[in-house]
Amino acid sequence: MLRRLIFMRHAEAQMPQYGKTDKDRAITMEGMHQLDVLRLKLQGKLAGVDYVVCSNARRTRQTLEGIKPLLPANIEIVFDDGLYKGEQKTIWDMISEVDSKYKGIILIAHNPGLSQAVQWIADVNGRSIRQLPTSGVAICSTKSTWSDLSAPKLSLDEFITP
Repeated sequence: MLRRLIFMRHAEAQMPQYGKTDKDRAITMEGMHQLDVLRLKLQGKLAGVDYVVCSNARRTRQTLEGIKPLLPANIEIVFDDGLYKGEQKTIWDMISEVDSKYKGIILIAHNPGLSQAVQWIADVNGRSIRQLPTSGVAICSTKSTWSDLSAPKLSLDEFITP
């Protein structure tokens, strides 16, 4: 069975502001525009996705809201604080714990961990990706189970930027 794993970085966020926590940073007008463009580019590409793991930061939640019209109504969504400033190992560990009943995952998170995971996948696929930009999406597929997944077992099918 072919499974899909989609990595997505949050849309552009406000600069840090005095008196506000980093987790409370909202997306900017440019971030909203990125999501408008991304929705057009992602049309039909999220079929089969049935599970979302999203960082609990405000900007990642807003990013999820921006792509929600493209997702099935019955999709399961989990918010996880571990993805906030999560390192690459945290991301892989989190994926390995996803129930095998799910066929497609979208992971919405932050750099540097997200870019590091995508770079590893790109490297083993003979591609060069230095960084996952804001609102960047890497669509991957695999025949492996989530518990046995690593970058060498993924095919990097598409790399989409707004």
